[in-house]
Amino acid sequence: MQIPKVSLLVCVLALGAAMTTPATDTPAQAAARVALEAKLKELNAQCPATNPVEAPPAAKQVSKTSLTPKLQTELPPAKNGVEMKPVSSETSSVTCQQKAPADKVAAATQAAADKKARKEAAEAKAKQDAAQAAAQLKAKKEAQTAADVKAAADKKARKEAAEAKAKQDAAQAAAQLKAKKEAQAAADVKAAADKKARKEAAEAKAKQDAAQAAAQLKAKKEAQAAADVKAAADKKAKKEAAEAKAKQAAAELKAKKEAQAAAAAKAKQDAAQAAADQKAKAEADKKLAELKKAEAEAAKPGKMDSPGAELGLHQIAAPPLPIAASKESRLQALLGKYKTNQLTPEEYHKQRAAILAEP
Repeated sequence: MQIPKVSLLVCVLALGAAMTTPATDTPAQAAARVALEAKLKELNAQCPATNPVEAPPAAKQVSKTSLTPKLQTELPPAKNGVEMKPVSSETSSVTCQQKAPADKVAAATQAAADKKARKEAAEAKAKQDAAQAAAQLKAKKEAQTAADVKAAADKKARKEAAEAKAKQDAAQAAAQLKAKKEAQAAADVKAAADKKARKEAAEAKAKQDAAQAAAQLKAKKEAQAAADVKAAADKKAKKEAAEAKAKQAAAELKAKKEAQAAAAAKAKQDAAQAAADQKAKAEADKKLAELKKAEAEAAKPGKMDSPGAELGLHQIAAPPLPIAASKESRLQALLGKYKTNQLTPEEYHKQRAAILAEP
């Protein structure tokens, strides 16, 4: 049993359909077309033209559903009524040794099929060109219509804008005129107010000047009265000062007399103090003489009252002090007072230092 060769016819039809497709194919369709062309070239290289092929009683149709998933994705869609027929896995697996030789009938059938495919492709291309021209004309008319509509809309918009601008200018002019009138009215009102204010200011100034003059006159009278009062007060103060001065002179005279009396009393007191001091000095001299006498008696031989007398020792007399006799007598009198408890130790040493510090 001989297997008809369908792959060549299918490839030719697919190539014709691919040549008639427009240039707006997707990248997947273009890749499928290139793959089919490569497969066709490979089959032509494997099966030389000298091998006869028996014409099949009826061309076996290969459906798209019988293809493998890979060939289904690579197969481009139908274009302009021409469906591309892929090579089935069944026919592609048959080697050149298994195919029957082709005869003249198969060649004629193939030629007719090729002619018919080219005619259909040309008709499809003509229909496509006509449709494309009609679409372009329609698009051009629609673009022209849109341009006309846009021009009319622009014209209407410009007209409306001009009318709006005219209305706006008129309203602006009316507003400016109204503002000008209001400004003039405000200026008139302000001028009247300024005039009234100046008049009131002049009247107020006149009243103020009159009040100031009256106040100055009153102040002058008050100043004169105050000056009279001050003159009377000064006269009275001078009189009182003279009287006070006279009283002060009398008081000073009295104080002077009292001072003189006090000076006389003090002189009398000083004389009494000098007499008392002289008496005290005489008593001190007397006591000093008694002390010296007692010391002389104590210094006699056989007297056992002095310290060390019981041991046969004699008291040594103190050497005379390198001071004047008057100072020495005063120091002896001071010592006698101290021994009789008439002076405290502090008073004794203070008075003794004062006596020794004298020239």
